[in-house]
Amino acid sequence: MGEGVTSTSTGTLSNAFSLHAGERVIIYGLQKDASYTVTEDAIPLGYAFSEVSKTQAGTIIAGQTKVAVFENTYEGTYAKLTVKESVPDGTTGDRTREFDITV
Repeated sequence: MGEGVTSTSTGTLSNAFSLHAGERVIIYGLQKDASYTVTEDAIPLGYAFSEVSKTQAGTIIAGQTKVAVFENTYEGTYAKLTVKESVPDGTTGDRTREFDITV
């Protein structure tokens, strides 16, 4: 997705888009004192929202550029589960016996 969405509306602007890492969208022509809310709706499996909130809001101030930055942390999609069976030492249990386990 590139940059350059232009707003000439005095009402509500609503536009959904997707971005890859490093991409941005710039929205031009916003009225001063307008409020905005930008929300990252969903993230791919294995990623987590960073400390920055998934929703950012503010007010447009004439002559200033507002920036909503979203940073996601990759945590991986797979983990390891170890299943271990034991018969404690010092018991009279049969340590060679097989036990049925369901995961």
